[in-house]
Amino acid sequence: MSFTRFAPSPTGYLHRGHLLSALFVFAAADYFGCRVRLRIEDHDQSRARQEYIESIPVDLARFGFHFESISLQSNRYALYEKYAKKIYKSENAFFIGRQIDFGLCEEGSLKLKEISYINSSAFPSGELKHGTISLVTENTPVLSIVSDKNIMYK
Repeated sequence: MSFTRFAPSPTGYLHRGHLLSALFVFAAADYFGCRVRLRIEDHDQSRARQEYIESIPVDLARFGFHFESISLQSNRYALYEKYAKKIYKSENAFFIGRQIDFGLCEEGSLKLKEISYINSSAFPSGELKHGTISLVTENTPVLSIVSDKNIMYK
């Protein structure tokens, strides 16, 4: 089963913009056969409040939006740090993905360049075997994005 996420920030109560975003996320999830996870983006600790965090799922449920799971982004910091430590000393990194995942790889590669100045490239995963693979060394991170199990092993 594939998942997508809705990720509001708890710096205030929900508003029309949040509801419109949730509507688009749920419509896309329905179209692609995905489930939706609520991931509350509580990075801004100076403005995030517990009352806003608690109100988000309640308010969304009033409009018929129900989630597979609910999590706080801050609970994932240790996981992000673990992988960041593996990547930060690298000279190069590659993102690979097929179909719609290739677009996510391009965005991920760009973000990595912007925040770390690590040379990063995105490739359709079927193309990695043609020349590019010679650039992969033992310490080169290769991040593969797979959102469709049907193409995972192609």
